Amino acid sequence: MYCRICKRRLNSLSDFSTLDCGGDCLRCMAEIGEDPDCIKAMEKINALDTLKRPITTHQEGIDTRQEEGVVGDRQRGAEEDR
Repeated sequence: MYCRICKRRLNSLSDFSTLDCGGDCLRCMAEIGEDPDCIKAMEKINALDTLKRPITTHQEGIDTRQEEGVVGDRQRGAEEDR
């Protein structure tokens, strides 16, 4: 079955936003239907997706979490030298 609004396949195991909400996907019900429960569900899904992705800078493509660790170690070393 496909969403009547965006035509994406419903109930895809790899994409929770395609959950079947009466013939429309969860994402469309949140964005177009403005269903409060669907909006909350999409906020949770988006938050989980954000946690899974590494944080990178657009210019250099550096994983900032790793870079912060390096800077933090450098700062600690400088403080210990004082």
